[in-house]
Amino acid sequence: MIAGGGTGGHVYPGVAVARTWLADSSNNEVLFVGPKQGLLAKILEREDLPIKSIKASGFVGVRIGKKILSIFQLISGLVQSLKAIENFNPHVVLGVGGYASVSPIIAAWLKRKPIVLIEQNSVPGIANRILSPFASKIALGLPLQRNFFQKKKIVSTGLPLRSDFDSRIKRETSFWKGPLKVLIFGGSQGATAINDVVVRTLPLLHTLRTELKVVHQTGDRDIEWVSRAYEKECIDCDVKNFLFDIVDKYKWAHFVIARSGAVTVAEITSMGLPALLIPFPESTHGHQEENAKFLSEKEAGISVKQENFEPKVLFSILSKFIKNRNALMEMSTKTQDLNHSCSRLSVTKICREVVA
Repeated sequence: MIAGGGTGGHVYPGVAVARTWLADSSNNEVLFVGPKQGLLAKILEREDLPIKSIKASGFVGVRIGKKILSIFQLISGLVQSLKAIENFNPHVVLGVGGYASVSPIIAAWLKRKPIVLIEQNSVPGIANRILSPFASKIALGLPLQRNFFQKKKIVSTGLPLRSDFDSRIKRETSFWKGPLKVLIFGGSQGATAINDVVVRTLPLLHTLRTELKVVHQTGDRDIEWVSRAYEKECIDCDVKNFLFDIVDKYKWAHFVIARSGAVTVAEITSMGLPALLIPFPESTHGHQEENAKFLSEKEAGISVKQENFEPKVLFSILSKFIKNRNALMEMSTKTQDLNHSCSRLSVTKICREVVA
């Protein structure tokens, strides 16, 4: 049983482990437990994976009325999770983080089921901090900034990614030639702050337009006005609200501009791509800033705080890489050195071991 959901950063690692678990044996089964709203149900429907929906809502950063509602939903979700465990009778329960994992993991502990948690970030979220005493093992996507968990429970696995990310990408020198190919996205929902700065940078890039190709994932809200901005400046861009074919886009790109969620960091290191990371300033406990720092300190990426992310900064970075591809190639090599290959296999192995 895989517990949690909400953002793509929580869902996709669970999907990666689910696929590996199912591939191990034709007798193996998987059931996701999480909220029906959000990306979880959409992604699982596309992946043809089963879900048992439960009540769940966030507690942190909301007003008192919603906090009270979330408590009632936590209780309701716990009852629903207990019933799901009784019916499915899992050998192991994997928590992928976020508020939606709390009820199922507590239910698993009450039913004395082995529990494994995935912690994606350098700074753990509140849910995993609360749930860590119930877990047998905790798989780390990134090195922790402090000792948040018991050392005996920690296993540094890297973040589970789909099998598409298993193979290291070998790019010949010829790959880096031609127009600079830039992939821009702001997480599964898009990021208006990033979209706004990019659009305001486009007039500065007008004279370099023949030396740029862009794929820009905007989210649903911003797709129309962002598309018009590229058309106005005659810059070659494929604007999308969501990228289901993200792996193909990674293989196509020379450079990434993105938030620094844990899945994004894991994917760009897997793909060996240079990146400009703009941490979401309101991320819980500043975990995105710490994720970005993990790359920038090793010269495997560039980290710019949102408050400092302005058109002149973005123009300077893009114009530099348009002219200097060697700098991109060097950054790509350093990024690849941080790659945890086949993390999904490591997490699946842990799940088997806690059952034995």
